Amino acid sequence: MLEHALRIRDLVHGFTMHTEVEKGVINHRFFQRLREVRQNGVSLLAYPSLATSRFTHSLGACHIAGEIAERLTASPKWPLYLRQLKKLKVGKTPGINRPDDFVQVARLYALLHDIGHLPLSHLFEMAMESHARSHDRNLKSMTTEWFGESAFTKPHEALGAILVRGIVRDVPMRPAVARCLLTLMTEKSLPASHPLYPLKMLVDSDIDADRIDATARDGLLAGGEYGNHDIDRLSSSMFLDEVHGVWCLAYSEKAVSSMEALLFDRYRTHVWIHFHHRVVAANLLVEVLVGSLLDRNILRKEDFNPEGDDFLYRDDIWLWGLIRNADFSGDPLMERVRTALLAREKKHMLTLWKDRIKFRDMDDEVRRRAMKPHFVHKILLSPQYRQYMSEMTGLLTLVYKPPFGVEIERNIALYSEKSKTLTAKYLGETSKIIQNLQGLWENEPQYHVVLFGDIKPKEREKYEREWIDATAKWVRDHG
Repeated sequence: MLEHALRIRDLVHGFTMHTEVEKGVINHRFFQRLREVRQNGVSLLAYPSLATSRFTHSLGACHIAGEIAERLTASPKWPLYLRQLKKLKVGKTPGINRPDDFVQVARLYALLHDIGHLPLSHLFEMAMESHARSHDRNLKSMTTEWFGESAFTKPHEALGAILVRGIVRDVPMRPAVARCLLTLMTEKSLPASHPLYPLKMLVDSDIDADRIDATARDGLLAGGEYGNHDIDRLSSSMFLDEVHGVWCLAYSEKAVSSMEALLFDRYRTHVWIHFHHRVVAANLLVEVLVGSLLDRNILRKEDFNPEGDDFLYRDDIWLWGLIRNADFSGDPLMERVRTALLAREKKHMLTLWKDRIKFRDMDDEVRRRAMKPHFVHKILLSPQYRQYMSEMTGLLTLVYKPPFGVEIERNIALYSEKSKTLTAKYLGETSKIIQNLQGLWENEPQYHVVLFGDIKPKEREKYEREWIDATAKWVRDHG
């Protein structure tokens, strides 16, 4: 059993307890930066109480990962799995040879899984990707330029690998723990045959410590009735098992209803929080402003040098300061965009739909007029489409496609606690709710459109017709 050196009161879990090693990580300046990096970007503009940070979420994920890992060491096949972990010895560095080290690696991995997030989290990366696209590049090339060559395509993953190397250098920990942590944080993916693969899945799968905490935390702080899944049941219902020499995480068949609750709650937080029409509109305005800061070289890769004295302050407060203080005096459009965001001013902005019914009506009409029943929505994200729409309507056309969705793995293995073995059944084939979740998600708006400019009151239908006509022509020519 691990000894704890730090106790932190948490809104979701009551108290979270942390070891001496974790205390050193939490107090490290790289981790302290996360206090002012919002978990959900600008969602608090629609849900004012949803101000959770990557800092608090990481503490919660660490707590849950520890609970799950402790349970895994009680699995019937744990002794056999531990032998595999011992074989991870490299040179003089031993492999994991005791349960406490396994639990400590799991906790540290969950604690540090978000360490590399940039200000406003995924929203910043969305702006980087849009900026790269407008300059005929992709996010991978920009990530490499900013953080060096690696297997990672996302900036927060590449930066996270760099930061963890620094933390391992600065915070004393057992060699086996350090090496396993570095493997988990610096490898994009691990083959299923790798002994650490179950630990990877503990923080990076459909039902993991990350999603269990984030979904509960978001639901609670947004004030909704979702996010009430049974965390204790989920944390105590995971088992280690082996199939043809490959180790996997399996879930007790007794916990199917708890897994359904988690995954359904995750769907609802996506629809009602992360992709709420007001949140989407604010996301798009931030994307435009951050893109302008990148174009003007106000935001630079040098700002995110971990060795710099100011890296501690590269958080949301710093980014909001750049947005507030940027000189847009020669660019009235950017001045309007900034005012619309900071003052929540709506007179220059029109969101074309706010629910799935209006989206379906307008999207179907575009398909019908374009005679393209199966066009790929991604073509509306191109800079060329934005330029075309600006010329056709005289308005700035902003398109947002949710960066992630509800894609449920069908091969979540179920475990029989009675027979202490896999049941040969999977959650996807057992649960009707899970089978239908993907269909529910596909019925939601697959993209959002906001028009910005000299919007005339009471002419909504005119703008909608213009958007449908122009977009149908674009889809017909490019889809």
